[in-house]
Amino acid sequence: MGLVVDPALTVVSVVLYLLLWAAAVYILVYFQHPDDYNLAYFPKIIVVLGLTLSVANILMVPLDVGSRSSNYGGLPMPALWFCIYALVLFLAVVLVPFAIFFYNAEGSGKSQFLSALKWEIAVLVVFFALAVGTYFLLGVAEIPINRYQGCVENGCSVHKISETQDFRVSFMVYLISSLAFFGYLCFVVFGGIGLFALPLELINYFRFRPTPITKEEYKRRKIAIGDRSEQLFKIGQQYKSHKPSRKDFNKFAQAVWLLEEEFDRTETSYSRKGYFLLYVLSLILGIIGLGISILWIIHIIVWNFTYAYPLLNFVFEGLDGILSFLGVAFFGLFSLWLLLCVIVGNFKFGVRVPLLFKIHPMRVGRTYMNAFLFNVGLILLSSVAITQFVTVSFSTYVRLTAVDILFQQSSYNLRILKYFWHWSIVAFLALAGLSLLYFALKPRDKSHLETKK
Repeated sequence: MGLVVDPALTVVSVVLYLLLWAAAVYILVYFQHPDDYNLAYFPKIIVVLGLTLSVANILMVPLDVGSRSSNYGGLPMPALWFCIYALVLFLAVVLVPFAIFFYNAEGSGKSQFLSALKWEIAVLVVFFALAVGTYFLLGVAEIPINRYQGCVENGCSVHKISETQDFRVSFMVYLISSLAFFGYLCFVVFGGIGLFALPLELINYFRFRPTPITKEEYKRRKIAIGDRSEQLFKIGQQYKSHKPSRKDFNKFAQAVWLLEEEFDRTETSYSRKGYFLLYVLSLILGIIGLGISILWIIHIIVWNFTYAYPLLNFVFEGLDGILSFLGVAFFGLFSLWLLLCVIVGNFKFGVRVPLLFKIHPMRVGRTYMNAFLFNVGLILLSSVAITQFVTVSFSTYVRLTAVDILFQQSSYNLRILKYFWHWSIVAFLALAGLSLLYFALKPRDKSHLETKK
């Protein structure tokens, strides 16, 4: 008997992928800098493919749930998961790093290619050396098993014996888990920061929206911006003669970005061309997003830690009972919200703590390819971690699916790494709580670069 697939799910999957591809192309065109028009075609292809796969990777989970519930054969989900993670692995380890090195390399043509190839080979050697070297030690899943012993006659008691059953996972599964490990580092730090930074940023976009100003106030602000711009220009000239430290350069990049933001606000305030409906929409989305973030915190506490009540699992199952695929849609919404939190958390961390790394803002019409590639790499790694996280968080909703076997049964129980998965969520909650307090008390970004007045 041949493979039987659900025709409706097949059509939905193809249409969804095409829509994701079109959305990725639109984002690239909408955000790219004019200097990159008709240039850097190779990095642009990587950006579109990376954005598409990152979102498709997360949306594969609700698709897996829909396939499990299908009455017409579903889809070959194990094969689809293997294909998508093979692509994610190839992009995250090979194409994205190579594109970053190639775009930032000095020179052109052959020298630019060889420079990027040299650094890419180094990345591959380090990654696979670590993966192969640790596979023999950590590539064993320790599955917890409860065994009951005793009798029920003559007053005998039954004793529960907890033990583990070990089996070695395939090297491909371990590679996926390795990606999830690095992705968790991004997800815990930036996702934890962004969980409340994102909704608060949306709300603050309404709170601190540009308001009309007089011509005198406009002139005063323009003079101040001009003075600040001249100071930054002099600092930039100094950096041409002597290379600054990473901390100083990051502070400089942050100060330039904030000055550009202030200039845009001043122009909007004076021209009175702000879109009030956009600010209202931002407020509404911020309030909804705040509710989603709070629900995530509650769910992690009552289910991921205590298994006391499968809160959102029941919600999604109930929504599916009301309307087919409604629960799947909300499942995708809660999952993609975490990905957006990672992006915003990374940016807010770079703006507020510029001494550690350079910010890579995504700005409409002013985003260079290096910023695109950095964010795509971050999103790719984080998408693997988020997929594992939502699989474990919604374990009753995704039970008996292919992704459940991949992550819940295999990756999440890997030797030693299983403790990392658990305690990383503790760190995630701690950072989320601290970021809520911090961004509530300090909602505005400020420059860390000292200049003469």
